[in-house]
Amino acid sequence: MVVRVGVPPKDLPDLVRGVAGYTDEVCRLVDVPNGHLYVRGSVDLTRLRREAVALGGYAVVVHAHREVPMASEDVWGVPPESADLMRHIKEQWDPAGVFDRLGF
Repeated sequence: MVVRVGVPPKDLPDLVRGVAGYTDEVCRLVDVPNGHLYVRGSVDLTRLRREAVALGGYAVVVHAHREVPMASEDVWGVPPESADLMRHIKEQWDPAGVFDRLGF
């Protein structure tokens, strides 16, 4: 699984320190200018999201193995206020649901 965690760039060091204890076994990539931390491997997604949200951020699943079934809530986490608008736009552009089946 690959997870992108985003926080305000000024809070990225706190995020990296906060998740260091339970992400030692996984690959991490830090994108400092954009405030992103990419984590690849087996992680506690709930805990990772809790750390990110506490810093005003988010954590979304960028890639998961096909063998791991995931609901869209698992992929996106807490839906943003604009989720209904995004669904409506997706329905207009992709009425057959061909692209990004998990969608919003």
